[in-house]
Amino acid sequence: MLLVTEWSFLVSQIGAQFLRIYLTDLRMPNMNGLELTKEILKRYPNAKVIILTSEIENFYVEEASKAGAVGFSHKIIDYKNIKHALLEVHQTGATAVGKLNL
Repeated sequence: MLLVTEWSFLVSQIGAQFLRIYLTDLRMPNMNGLELTKEILKRYPNAKVIILTSEIENFYVEEASKAGAVGFSHKIIDYKNIKHALLEVHQTGATAVGKLNL
């Protein structure tokens, strides 16, 4: 597990180590979770990304799907299920938690 609070650090670490599952926020300084998802999947197509957000607009759900995320969960509504989503993605490659069910 790698805890990252600055997007540029994560981008520099993507080449240094491969993580199978990424959990990211939709909104971050300098790069959003959609852009980060695209960057991760460009380098590691088999990685899985779950995006967390406090946004409720369906536009973001659609954009997360287009970016290649396997999950899109509301931070407040789905917070109890985040661990379940991570375990589900680890075991099956997908999750039914949240709004994006691929």
